[in-house]
Amino acid sequence: MSDPDPVIVPSIAPSSSTPTIVDEPSPDGPGPGTPFLVCFPSAGLASTIVGHHAIRHLKLPRVATVRSRYLPSAAVIFDKRPNPPVRIHGNRTLAVAVSEFPAPAPLMQPLAEAFLLWAGKKELGPTIVVEGVLRHEGEASGNHGGTADPANGPTSPPVGIPDWGKEDVMGIAATPAAGRLLETAKVPVLVEGIVGGLTAELLNLASILDRTLGVVFVPTAEPGYPDYHAAARLVEILDRLVPGLALDPKPMLEQAEVLERMIKDAMKMNKGFPPSTEMGEPLAGTATEPSMYG
Repeated sequence: MSDPDPVIVPSIAPSSSTPTIVDEPSPDGPGPGTPFLVCFPSAGLASTIVGHHAIRHLKLPRVATVRSRYLPSAAVIFDKRPNPPVRIHGNRTLAVAVSEFPAPAPLMQPLAEAFLLWAGKKELGPTIVVEGVLRHEGEASGNHGGTADPANGPTSPPVGIPDWGKEDVMGIAATPAAGRLLETAKVPVLVEGIVGGLTAELLNLASILDRTLGVVFVPTAEPGYPDYHAAARLVEILDRLVPGLALDPKPMLEQAEVLERMIKDAMKMNKGFPPSTEMGEPLAGTATEPSMYG
C-alpha cells in the first residue's frame, strides 16, 4: 500500500519590499482565533471612522506598528501619544489595523503580504476588511461602471455590484469559509465583479493562502466628507460577523451631525493645503482630509 500524498499548505515568504510589523509588549494582545479588522481610508472615511470607534469603544491598546519607506513621514496624535501612519491595536476580542492615509500604490501588495503573514503567525481568526464606496444617483442594476483609484482606494462601487437594494451592504469572500461567514451575517455576496487597490491584494492573497477573509462594502453619498451614518452601518454588520463584539454604533450616530458639520467646516478652511514634502511637492498618496481626531 503506497503512502498517501503529502498535504501541501500554501505559504509565502516576505519579499524585500514587505513592510516590517513591529510588535509591542502586550500580554493580553491578539491571539489564536481573534478576528482581524482592516480599516484604511475609503469613500466617506467610513472605514477609518469604524477603526477609530472600535479602538475607543473597546479600549484597544496599540500592539504593533508598521514601518516602511513608502509610508508618509507623519505622526498621528491620539490620547497625547504619537502614532505612526499605520498601526495595529487589539486584545483577545479584536485586532484592528487602522490608518488615516491611503496606502500608496507601491505598498499595496507588500502591505497585504505583511498583514496576512502577521495574522498567520499569531493564528488570528477571520480577517474582515470594511470600506465605504460611492453610490451614484440613477444607478442601473448591474451597470455601475465603478472603478478603484490605485492611489486613494475605491472611489465608486466595484464593477459588477447589482442594485444595492434595501440591505445597503455588499460582501466579497476570498474563500468558501469567508462566504459562509458573510452569509451567516446576512451580507449578500458578490458573485461577479472587479475591485482594486489594497482590498484586491488582500482578497487575492487570502484566496491563495486559503485564509478566511471577507470584505464588506457600504454605500456613501459624498467621497470627501466623513459619513458617520455609513460607518454606523458597518458597525452593525461587524456585530453580526463577530458575535459578542457589542460595538455600539449609537455614540457615533448621536454625534454624527455635530462632528460632520465641524469636519466639513475644517475641510473648507484647509482646502488647497495638502501635506507636502521638504521639496514643496504634495505627498503622494496622502489623504488631504483631516482625521477624525481633528
